[in-house]
Amino acid sequence: VGNGWGRPISMSSGMDYWVGSWVDSGNGVQLHQFTGAWAQIGGIGSFAGGPALPGLSITKDATSLTITAPFASLGLGVGNSFFFDVYTSGGGGGDSAVDALANPSQSISDWSVPYNSGGLVDSYTITPVPEPAVAMLFGLGSLLVIQRARRRQ
Repeated sequence: VGNGWGRPISMSSGMDYWVGSWVDSGNGVQLHQFTGAWAQIGGIGSFAGGPALPGLSITKDATSLTITAPFASLGLGVGNSFFFDVYTSGGGGGDSAVDALANPSQSISDWSVPYNSGGLVDSYTITPVPEPAVAMLFGLGSLLVIQRARRRQ
């Protein structure tokens, strides 16, 4: 099926999404979805291409890389399950992956050497988490209800 990135990366089967990122030459990220074939559904940074995806972002420091993509932008909601992986690479169009989220052990000795995910893939189910402000309002409302109940007694 290929990987939609045209790079020498052997990906695990069964993924719904994968994220490709490079932290040199422009700090970019591309998000791909599988619907019979891989299609890029979003991207940011130099050479990212693809449509803008609301909320897609990338930040990095000397030891970590954080990629954010809101579930709603992916068409996912509460209770949905999805399979995905994240690959990091260099900025060259033919560069292989250096590592993957599901298999962070570096397995290449040169950029042109194919990266093999080893058949691993991460699966996640979306669980709703109330925003702190919503949780605070719920707690405040509960206290008011308790206080009113005490006054009636």
